[in-house]
Amino acid sequence: DPFAALMDAWTSAGIENITITPTQQVSVDTLTSDRESNNSTDRRRLRARAVFGRVEAVVQDMWQRVRDRNSFDASPTRRIVHQLIDQIARDEDTLVEFTALKEFDEYTYYHSVNVAIYSIAVGMRLGFDRERLTGLGIAALSHDIGKVKLPHDLIVKPEEFDEDDWVQIKRHPVLGALTLANMRRIDASLA
Repeated sequence: DPFAALMDAWTSAGIENITITPTQQVSVDTLTSDRESNNSTDRRRLRARAVFGRVEAVVQDMWQRVRDRNSFDASPTRRIVHQLIDQIARDEDTLVEFTALKEFDEYTYYHSVNVAIYSIAVGMRLGFDRERLTGLGIAALSHDIGKVKLPHDLIVKPEEFDEDDWVQIKRHPVLGALTLANMRRIDASLA
């Protein structure tokens, strides 16, 4: 039983602030049997999808601005992280469902949004306040920003990476840290 093994490992590690619960198998018949429940679920999913879409748009804009101008406006990013925090606080499960979405062309954006959703959800479970959750969300959204400094063909390469590709791709965390540090210095000098 994989769940029992995971729970044993979790307990052995002494992790107390995060609870793991098994997923439930739900049949299609069960899902369609209660219209009122479905309408409520549909409304929750629509709200979650809207927030997810706005987050993705902000991430795309952030990446494009870093690529084109080596800077981005942090205000929309902060606002969207606040919306993400509010949505997760209202309905974590529905928003987490969207982390399963993947499209090849949009992989990195979805990945950044997914990392932010999971990070904020874990931060909430750990009792972080809104300020810490905001910082965590912004860090999660920008954690792969260094990829904009790499050749686009490398990022979307459909074949397996060769040794040279891996050398290049492993540079993205350092490139991201340098990019964000440089932007922070520019922002501080303007303040």
